[in-house]
Amino acid sequence: HPYLLFCFITLVLIAHIIGFNSYRTSTDPIQRERTWLFFLSTGVGFIGAIMNFFGVYGIFIHPSTNFTAALAPPVIAYTILRYHLFNMKVVLAQVLTLALAGFTVFRLIVSKSLPELLFNIIFLLITAIVGFYLVKSVRKEVEAREEIERLATNLEKANERLKELDTLKSQFLSIASHDLRAPLTAIRNFMSMLMDGTYGKLPPAAEEGTKQVFERATEMAGMVDNYLNVSRIEQGRMKYDFADMDLKDTLNEAIASLTPVAKEKGLSVWYTPVAESLPVRGDEPKLREVFENLFNNAINYTPKGSIRVTVEKQGEKVRITFQDTGIGMSRKTIDHLFGLFSQGEDSRKYNPKSTGVGLYITKAHVTAHRGTIRAESDGEGKGSRFIIELPLK
Repeated sequence: HPYLLFCFITLVLIAHIIGFNSYRTSTDPIQRERTWLFFLSTGVGFIGAIMNFFGVYGIFIHPSTNFTAALAPPVIAYTILRYHLFNMKVVLAQVLTLALAGFTVFRLIVSKSLPELLFNIIFLLITAIVGFYLVKSVRKEVEAREEIERLATNLEKANERLKELDTLKSQFLSIASHDLRAPLTAIRNFMSMLMDGTYGKLPPAAEEGTKQVFERATEMAGMVDNYLNVSRIEQGRMKYDFADMDLKDTLNEAIASLTPVAKEKGLSVWYTPVAESLPVRGDEPKLREVFENLFNNAINYTPKGSIRVTVEKQGEKVRITFQDTGIGMSRKTIDHLFGLFSQGEDSRKYNPKSTGVGLYITKAHVTAHRGTIRAESDGEGKGSRFIIELPLK
């Protein structure tokens, strides 16, 4: 009896030490919760059960301590159902293995001949080996499934966090751009008044410096407007004033306004002003911004050569193509070209003022007009094509 008591207490202590270490080292909150509930319920149950041993030694303890053992089953059952303490696949594999092993041991005991005894020994060994690998494979499957569930949960949390960060980014862009816009407007107005002679005629050197400041402030104001547009697009607050309009006028004016810039750079511009009416329903300033942005990009990324703009009516839509002989694009660049803050590999080299938001805004405007835009290139150094298709009214 003392040896039985010693073995019982030792095994209980070892089991609970293992359970406590599992609880202490685990980082999984579910694993910690189920380990703690199992540790607590079995600990209380075994403490009550151990009291039964002391009666042998003349130490009377009221048998009501046996009721503490009744706490363990319901808590363990709750842990199984709520936190999946034991996986039924593993349990069934273990039960099946033990049942086969028990049946084989029974046959081994009742063997009546040496051949039958040897057969049962071999069968027992095979059962043990197959059962071991069966339980191991089922356990691996369960662990893999739990790992997938854990990763899926973490991914969901990461996605939620990314959405929060994306919202914060849009809010920051909106606030920062709005705060920059007012002082830039004041600087441009003041520089304009200086250049107009409102405060008296400036010396030639001062006049040139004032002009440079005005141009840089104008460029920065354009960047701020772009960032504000990005914020509006991402938050769904971009407003479009749709009205009946003739697309040919907007396109002709946009090309005419930037043609001198292209010729000053030594580029040839091939464009025949559209004479045929192109009735659409659209926001005229937004569509003008689209055409100017694409034509301006062609100028910036074409060191030498030409730019060709073509217009074709195709049934109930119009196709406008901006084609240049510039630096071209790789397939990788084209795939990410219309993303936010996405730039070509050498874009900063040819256009230091690029912010990576122009084509993002351009695509948003075209999409809002129920149109499509795509980019094509035969490869780096072989020019680019930007093709817009808009529905006619």
